[in-house]
Amino acid sequence: MEKLVALWEVKCPDLASTEIGDTTVKKLVREGVPPPFRRKVWLHVTGADKALERSPDMYKRALESTFQGSSPDDVDGRVPLFGGSLSPEQHHLSPAAAKQVRRLLIVLAYTMPDVEFCPQIPPLLCFLVQYLDESESFAIVRQLFALQTRIRRHLNPNKTKAAVFADAFNDILQRRASKVQKHLTETANVSVTLVARDWFDNFFLSVLPYEVCVHIIDCFLSEGSKVLYRFALALFFNAKKKILSCKSETEAMNVIIAAGREAESHEGISKDAFGIRNLSKAGVAELEAKNAAVDSAAKSFYEPSIGNAGYYRPKVLGESRLLNSAAIEHIWTWLPPKHQYDDASLVFSTEQHGLSMRTFFERTELSGPSLLMIRDTKGNVFGAYCPVSWKPSGRDAFGNGESFVFTLTPDVQVFKWPGSTQANSQFFVADTVSGICVGGGSTGSAISVDAELSEGSTAPCETFASPALVPESSSSDGDFVAAVIEVICIG
Repeated sequence: MEKLVALWEVKCPDLASTEIGDTTVKKLVREGVPPPFRRKVWLHVTGADKALERSPDMYKRALESTFQGSSPDDVDGRVPLFGGSLSPEQHHLSPAAAKQVRRLLIVLAYTMPDVEFCPQIPPLLCFLVQYLDESESFAIVRQLFALQTRIRRHLNPNKTKAAVFADAFNDILQRRASKVQKHLTETANVSVTLVARDWFDNFFLSVLPYEVCVHIIDCFLSEGSKVLYRFALALFFNAKKKILSCKSETEAMNVIIAAGREAESHEGISKDAFGIRNLSKAGVAELEAKNAAVDSAAKSFYEPSIGNAGYYRPKVLGESRLLNSAAIEHIWTWLPPKHQYDDASLVFSTEQHGLSMRTFFERTELSGPSLLMIRDTKGNVFGAYCPVSWKPSGRDAFGNGESFVFTLTPDVQVFKWPGSTQANSQFFVADTVSGICVGGGSTGSAISVDAELSEGSTAPCETFASPALVPESSSSDGDFVAAVIEVICIG
């Protein structure tokens, strides 16, 4: 370590005087960044140091915008994960550092609405907060998206690009080690693409020692995402002989993991990774472009599993007053798994389309799955998920057991159908010219709205085993006056 520190002090005494992408800095980063230098190096190679000089209060302003004036010391509840996972314990983070990561995830999701999916963000933040403060970590992630160029790219901002990036590695391995790729896919039944996805999304935490992963972050920030291809190739190359003797997926993965764990320090595997020749930017771009043309890549690649869906920031078409970032964060985790990666569009709003049930029907009859959202004049926000299109149904109920009701303000709660076979517990949704009704039973409906779409009531409901959706302090009898009613189509 002393030699490495001395090397940096001699060859790069003043980072501020060098250019981003400077060859000397890149070579030094490949050799290793001493921990005392890491903060300055990370800020410099990403350009975050200059961004903070130009706008030193960028994070303060982002906090104020996200939390509307007051930044909470603690962040409870679910946080946006951009389709990834958050494991502070894997990074040995202190409770204070884990809180910083959770707060950063919320602020980044709020301030970068175009980034709908990027599973690398949570683990990257866990690395960053160990060497940087919150504002610096925020600045680096923002810079990584600003640096997205044809020559140097870091993070993939949506499902398609993330899938294409991992899928292209399968083609790279096929070109560079065809026997290994063929044996893995045809004999050992290993999906190289899925293996690459896991490695890239978590910066090799599942297969390499932590110290080596930190070095990969050094190189990733300095040079971009292509270095991930290099380290993945090095792992496969180092385990080549043993891989070719494997007969099963389990055996092959154990061999690769064992090869990774043998890399006790970064020097050996880094030398192997950067010793790979002819991995040109043009060649990589060609393979990624080829895979981008395959529509199925993203559709089948990052589908959520039941009960374990990652956070997905949907695109929302139309200007909804009620479906804000905080609402999305909760509601999209409550949707059926098949819809948790769907986008949304505002199809009806009393503010925009008036107080007519006829207009309501005209605009929602082909909506498909949708959210009914209500804000009353006391500020309570609540609603329901309807899994089918709205339709004039008379006294007949429609919908199914995927329906649910929820509250967002003052408390966040969801009430799903408990699965009862009793008749009253299968009255999901009904709407007529005289109003809208969600849920039923002897005690009343979860939501009932009159034909003028202006007044309604809520009561304990057998269908969803739910209490009244507005607090007693707002209404002793469950009545409410609607300030805004919206229907948001899902998908």
